[in-house]
Amino acid sequence: MNEIIYFLSDYNWEKGTIVGSGKKNYKIHTPNTGMHKEWVRYVPKDKCAQPTESVCVVWETWRGTNGRGGYRVERELYPQHRVPAEQVARQSRGHGRVTEKSFGVER
Repeated sequence: MNEIIYFLSDYNWEKGTIVGSGKKNYKIHTPNTGMHKEWVRYVPKDKCAQPTESVCVVWETWRGTNGRGGYRVERELYPQHRVPAEQVARQSRGHGRVTEKSFGVER
């Protein structure tokens, strides 16, 4: 395998290498970057994107009960915000990021 993949880790957009694949998840390796240590973890395929795939990361402020909301990788809504996965901003603001106040409604 060893192909590059981008994925959602909490609210961060990260880059890793696929070292395995199952029915629902990718097994992803990320190197020690100084910001975090080297690790391997399983990530749901719907929270991942190929480097050139057009996506955006959506912060669902309306979701959950603790006020933090949730995050998802969007492939259909918000065409004006979708960019290649390799260009999505790592955190909250920037290219490929959207804040939602309800499903499908941008803040």
